[in-house]
Amino acid sequence: MGIKVTRVSKPLLISSIILLVIGSSLGSLSMMMLTGIIIIEYDIIGLHKTIQLEWFLTLLIMGIGYMLIPRFRNLPDPSPYKVYIPFMLLLTSIIFYLTNLEVIYNISMLASVSIFSTYVISTCRIKPKLLREADYYIILGIVVLLTINIIRPFITQSLQYFQFALLFPIMMILGVEYKTLPSFIGYINPRLSYTKASLILAIAVVSIGIISLLRSEIAVLFSIALLAMITLFDKGVYATHGFNFNSIRRRLYGEELARYNYTILYIRLSYTFLYSAIILSIIYHILPSFPLYDLSIHLLAIGFIGVTIKLYLPIMLPPIIGRSIRFSRFNLIPLYLLLIGIGLRIVGIANMNNNLFYLFGYSGWMIVASLLYYLIMIHRSMDNKI
Repeated sequence: MGIKVTRVSKPLLISSIILLVIGSSLGSLSMMMLTGIIIIEYDIIGLHKTIQLEWFLTLLIMGIGYMLIPRFRNLPDPSPYKVYIPFMLLLTSIIFYLTNLEVIYNISMLASVSIFSTYVISTCRIKPKLLREADYYIILGIVVLLTINIIRPFITQSLQYFQFALLFPIMMILGVEYKTLPSFIGYINPRLSYTKASLILAIAVVSIGIISLLRSEIAVLFSIALLAMITLFDKGVYATHGFNFNSIRRRLYGEELARYNYTILYIRLSYTFLYSAIILSIIYHILPSFPLYDLSIHLLAIGFIGVTIKLYLPIMLPPIIGRSIRFSRFNLIPLYLLLIGIGLRIVGIANMNNNLFYLFGYSGWMIVASLLYYLIMIHRSMDNKI
């Protein structure tokens, strides 16, 4: 098919997936600890948060960023040292964390993301031929990434901290979606008026988010601004509505139709989780409770970010691994397992004072099963070469 292969991203992607499986498993164990099913002395919850938020997501976005951002400009791939130096710094930071060398850990992480950020910013200075607006979301994501790694040693990890930290993958996702959804869904260009309004709010969201880390009383304003920004972005790129998807479907067959249906299903589902998570966070800031705290984070992380990763991974993999993936070989079992897991989590956490709370303890393993089956499904859907 003549697809250009970017090999430098492959070890980053593989490492991120390994970390995701480990982090998800630890998260499931921590949920069993919270419900009293098992007792473990080690701080599994803290390790789970660190793996998922700081290592997995950073490595995944690094791997995809090193592949996608130059392609948006028809530039050559980055030289290996620009990729592998921050990669090795991040992997080394894991050792520092596990051996309780916090200062060195923070320095190593900051050095890693700084090198990656420098590459992204310098590359984004080269204007692409189309859809320049995508770069602004990406740059805002980099601002969040650097901010989090600078202030981490000095800040309490509250809901607001996690929401702001997750703004990094959210902004990066929006940048990628703005650039790719026109070709994936079938329209010509995003609606610029909505995009401009969304970008103005995106700047406000990042600014308010930084302030809210110090002034928690304005955290609700952060969530409200985030909800408004996402709504405008959604309308601008037709993510969930406003476009006649059936008119495209009628012209597609076989593999193209399977890919199109997969894209529409996962993009709509991901935004349903995103809206739900933000609304729950607004309610939490008004009426704090553990169920709202837990669900607002995990509907965002597992729901929006997780489903979006499952949407884009089979699209991003071929240029990284050199093998094509057949959407016509996919099934919905991973999605069903994910929805069952989230459903059990909701039912369990809504019944913390009775026996149904045990469902919360077991629900995480459904997410792990969804992830593992998804990876098996992807592997079985690969062809030998692209």
